[in-house]
Amino acid sequence: APQASVMTTFVALGGATGAAAPASTSGFISLLRTSGIGVLLDCGWDESFELQALEALREAIQRREIDAVVLSHCTFEHVGALAVCFGTFGLRCPVYGTPPTLKMAELTLKEMRNARIRFGAGVFEAYSAEDIDAVTSSMVPLRYNQTAALGATQRDAAPDVTLSAMPAGRTAGGAAWRIRSGGEDVYYCVGLYQKKDRHVDGCRLDDADAQRGSNIFGTAPAALLVTDALIPGPKDSPQDPLPRPQFSSRGERDNALHEQVLGCLRRDGTVLIPVDGGGGRILEVLLMLEELYVRMQGGLDRYPIALLSTVEPHPSTLLEVARSHLEYMAASLAQGFEASRDNPYTLRRLKCCTSKEELLRKCGPGPKIVLCSPKSCEAGIAKELLVEYASVPRNLILFMEKPEPSERGENGGPTVAARLFDAVERAKDEAFQQTRRRDFYGCTIKIGVTKRVPLLGSELRTHQINEQQKKRKRAAEEAEKEEAEKEAVTKKNIAVAVEKEGKQQQQQQQQQEQQQEQQQEQQDVKNVVKAEAATTGVGSGAAGAAGAAKQEPNKPVTPRQRRDVTPQWKRAGGRDPDDCLVEGFVVPVGAARP
Repeated sequence: APQASVMTTFVALGGATGAAAPASTSGFISLLRTSGIGVLLDCGWDESFELQALEALREAIQRREIDAVVLSHCTFEHVGALAVCFGTFGLRCPVYGTPPTLKMAELTLKEMRNARIRFGAGVFEAYSAEDIDAVTSSMVPLRYNQTAALGATQRDAAPDVTLSAMPAGRTAGGAAWRIRSGGEDVYYCVGLYQKKDRHVDGCRLDDADAQRGSNIFGTAPAALLVTDALIPGPKDSPQDPLPRPQFSSRGERDNALHEQVLGCLRRDGTVLIPVDGGGGRILEVLLMLEELYVRMQGGLDRYPIALLSTVEPHPSTLLEVARSHLEYMAASLAQGFEASRDNPYTLRRLKCCTSKEELLRKCGPGPKIVLCSPKSCEAGIAKELLVEYASVPRNLILFMEKPEPSERGENGGPTVAARLFDAVERAKDEAFQQTRRRDFYGCTIKIGVTKRVPLLGSELRTHQINEQQKKRKRAAEEAEKEEAEKEAVTKKNIAVAVEKEGKQQQQQQQQQEQQQEQQQEQQDVKNVVKAEAATTGVGSGAAGAAGAAKQEPNKPVTPRQRRDVTPQWKRAGGRDPDDCLVEGFVVPVGAARP
């Protein structure tokens, strides 16, 4: 029988262009609602850390429209707002992703926070370590092609919505999601990468590997496809009038890259490569550099390689994650490990550092290759090293990905990497207009660097006065809060006492009413007995006998003077069947019975 159609709605909360999405948000955030279930598709942010850009997301959380979150990649533009949602906004729901994506997402959130706390002004208020812990406690790992059910209210009932992940390429554990509801499939595919890299295989869009389940689209038609695309301008168009380097293969591209690196090292320069220390394309860069050193057969061993980041607990944590999740990477890596038992991410040449002092101690002041985070150079050690190395002509600043102009920094404008890349491109364009060659002769940009320095003189006194005022204000607020809490506790205790006293009075009143009812019943029975005795003509002799029995309790009672405390008429117990006894009265034989 044909299934009923399912109402599906999609709202882009960020990371998309158009009237439905805010242009000020560069992170990937979308909300899909189907069969009454709300699924948040990625939860990214940018490095402006503006809560106003997440206002639509906050409203959706307050309306309780989100029942689950799915993550496609581990980079900040896909996971950056998770800590804010679970901390400031109070979101509580499962977060689904592949095991390496979830683990590297945690590292990305910690690294982005630590880069601003350990360097620069040392202040970061967007989210806390406790907010990150709230995110990690809600993570639910899913393997490729494993299904998660949402919305099943009974144990044996069919789920309303099912989720399953397929390989998306680009990053280790990157996933394209199939969301099935009512027999219809919705595909969420962003960041797809079909080319085969060193560390991860490309995604499959056809049915060639349908039996293995590695293709994204199955035989069933898709009801909705959510994806992204980068559409460059045509060659020699007004948008891009200059010829750009074109590589016909990955080998040609790698050779050009190797020449740049070798040329810098041989002129005693340092190669600075900004990357994301929490995961992403850094795993591809590490394998590329390892391949370069192996190709040179020891000719580069005197040039150390260093990874400088603020990932907790140590930068080597990323390598541990990579070594333990080879099944989510390229098949050639897993096969090589099975054959030689040599993990490709052992990387004995790599030196992991957490500060410039440790970098100088391990690698010395000479030429070297330094990978630092974050790739935006907006904060942290990457920003400080960029300012230090960029002013030396023999050094090389190497970006593995072109920064997008829409990437925003802390001041709301483009990031440092985006501004630097734009300045270099404009300098090359100007050179091309004069010499018809895109040679780079240098450029100048302004980069603001914030540092913690000791205050002196009037600045110190002003700071102390402000701190004292803040301290007094906090003390007053705490005292007011404590007083309010005490008043609330007192009111609660009084209310409890009044309620308890009222219950006791009610119980006492009920007991008194029960006693009065019992006494009234007894009195009514006595009155009835007396009235009946009077109507039957009970003589004074009987009453005198009863009175005599009462006055002399130790005297034996004759059969006609027996007493029965039961307020009912009874027949005598076999001795005198014609006598009927009542409490306090003896009815003579032959008297009329009621």
